[in-house]
Amino acid sequence: MATDGLSIEATRLLAALRAVDATARERAVTDARLAELSGVDRRALFDAVIELTRTGYVLVAACSRPMGRYLCPPEERHHAAAYLRSLEVRAKRIFLHRQLFKFALARQHGQLSLPLEPRASARADAFG
Repeated sequence: MATDGLSIEATRLLAALRAVDATARERAVTDARLAELSGVDRRALFDAVIELTRTGYVLVAACSRPMGRYLCPPEERHHAAAYLRSLEVRAKRIFLHRQLFKFALARQHGQLSLPLEPRASARADAFG
């Protein structure tokens, strides 16, 4: 894929992934190492990951050993599918946390008087 139109950060991240041949799970590279190799600030690294994903690169993050990110080749699409499922679960958890936080904030400011208990089904959906 061409790197035309990518930000400097995304281009550097892609170059770093390619330089260390991070093209399989066993060659995953941590964000700290990618930041070091690419010269991209760790806080900006995620934005670069999103940009590369938006342009068609399949970057998978592995949270179990070996930990890190890698460019997932088509023959390892089962890893990409598992990563997608983990993103979906995490998104549900974040949404539930957001909702609970909004209620807690409202309660703190006296806008909500009843204690809030999360619905059992909402919790099961978010954590299941």
